[in-house]
This record gives sequence, structure tokens and C-alpha cells, in this order.
Amino acid sequence: MTEREWELRRDAAARSGRAMSGRVLERFSPLMKQFPFDPHDAVWIGSPVDFIVFDGLSEDRGGGSSLRRIALLEVKSGSGELSKAQRKVREIVQQGKVVWEEVRIPY
Repeated sequence: MTEREWELRRDAAARSGRAMSGRVLERFSPLMKQFPFDPHDAVWIGSPVDFIVFDGLSEDRGGGSSLRRIALLEVKSGSGELSKAQRKVREIVQQGKVVWEEVRIPY
């Protein structure tokens, strides 16, 4: 194997390790002091954003009367940037194009 091939493999392994570390950090971020919400209010979805946060919902045991807002939350570390899909989600939210829908499944 050439020196160039070794360099490419090392670089790929380093990038993969950083990506994996970022995914672990995202999952555990509700337990960190920097997390801006009550961890009980955060629901992990992973993609295209990390969490949906029902801010205040856990304060009244799920009754909903303390619910202040619903936030789509993306966790980034270091110099991480939003993906194209995440930027589009942000744009749609900022434009107010978020709706409530129900689907009823007969049984």
C-alpha cells in the first residue's frame, strides 16, 4: 500500500470517528448542562433534525396545560453545519408552513 493510500485511509477513519462522536453527543445532549430544555420534554427523532421538544409538557405530567412551545432542535458540535435538508426544514418552519394533521386508522 502506498503512502498516499495510507493517508487517505487515516483521513477517512478520522472523519468517521468524528461523525460517530457527533452522533453520540447528539443522543446524550439532553443530559448536558448546555441543553436549553428540560430533557423530559425532548423526543429524539434523529433525522432530519435531532429532537422535537415539547417545552413545558413534563411540568404537569403530560396534561398539556404548561406546554409553551414546540421546537425542532438540531444539535451540532464543533464546526458542524446544517445539511441541505436541515436548512430546508428550518426555512419551512420560519415561513410558518407547519401544520397539525391527524390520521385515523380503522381497526
